[in-house]
Amino acid sequence: MSKPTLVDVVRGILVDGEWWAPYTVQEVVNEVTGQFISESSVGARIRDLRKPRYGSHTIEKKKVVGKNYYLYRMVA
Repeated sequence: MSKPTLVDVVRGILVDGEWWAPYTVQEVVNEVTGQFISESSVGARIRDLRKPRYGSHTIEKKKVVGKNYYLYRMVA
């Protein structure tokens, strides 16, 4: 059995439809994989989920008021 890719792990987290901050996804990814994955790498994998190659998922984002980051969620 092959090891899941990083995009598979991120998809598994976002599939719940809840709003996620990239740093929170990063924490879960690091725990699941047992290695350090950067927040920018997690953000790139979130963007990858929009691509046809990775399922053309609908990924919504919203700016957190008064903060310098966005929240993301995958919509069924």
